[in-house]
Amino acid sequence: MHAIFAQAVGFAAMTLNIGSYQLKNSRQLVLCRAFGNLIYIAHYLLLGAYSGCTTVAICAVNGLVYGCKGQAWAEWKGWKWLLSAVLVTACLFTWQKDFQPIPSVCTLVSILTNIWVTWSGKGSVIRLGRLLVAGPAWIIYTVSAGSIPGTLAELVGMASAAIGVARYGIRPKEDDI
Repeated sequence: MHAIFAQAVGFAAMTLNIGSYQLKNSRQLVLCRAFGNLIYIAHYLLLGAYSGCTTVAICAVNGLVYGCKGQAWAEWKGWKWLLSAVLVTACLFTWQKDFQPIPSVCTLVSILTNIWVTWSGKGSVIRLGRLLVAGPAWIIYTVSAGSIPGTLAELVGMASAAIGVARYGIRPKEDDI
């Protein structure tokens, strides 16, 4: 029953993440994805996948901070650098016990990509980052963690990102922030 509940929580997070790529406004896209990531924290905790939980938490914080751009504290230019450093440190601490090189490196690449494309402020860059780098790397991690919704979310999320690119193009629009 615990495994079914863990997967159900993951499917709820998956719904938000997939839907985010169909939002035209970049700020809404980032915030919707951040809320999905907050739910994913519970999913990975339930699976006992602490490196995934930690890295998704950093990704969620990144999205929430970026979503608050316009407020003085969120305008600090060092956020992406700070969050990148926290990510690398967190990865080192959560991987000390059971270091598996391929999933561990893929997690780091995926979340670093998410941090950096978010701060571009361009929906097209965010979508392409998910489609070409973050998504494939995260699939490797989710398969190794046993996350059925995580794997499905990346596959469908990559498709959703591709649809978003087709709908909105790859050039920045006036709704990018």
